[in-house]
Amino acid sequence: MKSRRKYSYIFKHYLLTATVNKVRLFLTSIGYFTAVFLFAFGTIYTDSYYNSQFSIIEDYYNSSVILKKGDYYNALCDEVYGYRSGKIVTDYVKSTDNTLLSVKQDDGSYLSVLARFHFLSEPSDVLAEITDEFDYLPVRRSIVEGRLLDSDDFDGELNSVVIDKSTADLLFDGESAVGKTFTLSSMIGQAVISYNSEAGDQKTEYTVVGVVNDSANAKSRVLKAQREISSKNENVILHTTVWAAFSGQGEFDYYSACSFDDESDFLDFSGKLQVVKYSAEAKGENQFISTRDDLFQKKTDELSDTRNLLALVEAVLMIVTGISIMGITFFSVKERVSEIGIRKAFGAGKLDIIFQFMFETVIIAFVTSVLSVFIAFMACRILEGRISAGMQSLFYVHVKFSTLLLPVFMGVLEAILCSIIPSVYGAKIKVTDALRFE
Repeated sequence: MKSRRKYSYIFKHYLLTATVNKVRLFLTSIGYFTAVFLFAFGTIYTDSYYNSQFSIIEDYYNSSVILKKGDYYNALCDEVYGYRSGKIVTDYVKSTDNTLLSVKQDDGSYLSVLARFHFLSEPSDVLAEITDEFDYLPVRRSIVEGRLLDSDDFDGELNSVVIDKSTADLLFDGESAVGKTFTLSSMIGQAVISYNSEAGDQKTEYTVVGVVNDSANAKSRVLKAQREISSKNENVILHTTVWAAFSGQGEFDYYSACSFDDESDFLDFSGKLQVVKYSAEAKGENQFISTRDDLFQKKTDELSDTRNLLALVEAVLMIVTGISIMGITFFSVKERVSEIGIRKAFGAGKLDIIFQFMFETVIIAFVTSVLSVFIAFMACRILEGRISAGMQSLFYVHVKFSTLLLPVFMGVLEAILCSIIPSVYGAKIKVTDALRFE
């Protein structure tokens, strides 16, 4: 009980001495706040930016592999059909985009919606799209209204298509898109929106049978278009995707999406894929194989330089603010030399003096670090929309507990490191020198 009271008294005393000098408290708090706030903001921003960029790839249907015509294509397709849960859907991607919509806006600029058509060999709920980096991205879609392409669409003469929600909103102004049609001129490739079945010569009419949710890639494209509109660009282009049944006409790139309903089958096939890829690379043969892990690795390599640069900036900021904090702690020791002498005269040892100054600094650092992290998080949330619009891509605040804990830990660690030298200096002051000090 006495020991508890003793340590409670010491804690209250150190807390009092840490806050008694308002100028020193203010300067120290500002130093820590600046360092930790910038570090926390940078950490939250970096992690959120990374997660936002990877969200496009996270849409990738995990149990699937993309194959393109190559030396091992037929052999790999035979392997897929050897699994009970294996399925192959060939996607014939049109080489050129079609203009779905071209609208003159109030400010005189033009908004053009360009669509890349994907013609499927058979019904599938995995509908792919081509990203701005020209990566082939298979995404399992959920239906917003209507339905996906079925066997009747492949057997019948009706040119049925599926579009995503953002495209439906643009073409039909927020109204229900199912059952409505648009036509593409074979001459200029521009869509004519129609609410009936009339179609002129040399035009291909498409009927919307379903609307699916927007992928992260589609949302990113819409944000880029909105940014260009707000920047008052004369010509704004929005790329989108339309899915239809394969008709056998036109120039196409061929992709085969191999999907598996059984995870164990997918893992077994992935192991065989690695052997094929290594063998093809060793022989210099052409083989296009793409998996979710390949895209993740590609994106990681692209963003590594940006992350390293941000980490370097954060480290420099911490060092600069740490030096200023060390100076403030030295100032605190100098102004309390007499107090050090009195404490030593009453039996305080060097470790007691060191602990006192380090404890005071850590308390201030901990409180200001928690406050800094909270304000940095709120700042990121408030600026979330502006950051997303400014980058012309998806950005949403995504934090884990470790992301919030790291800046607090770094703030306390900086306090400990920056207070060691001043605290040791104060502990080495002799009693006689301290009592004579004015």
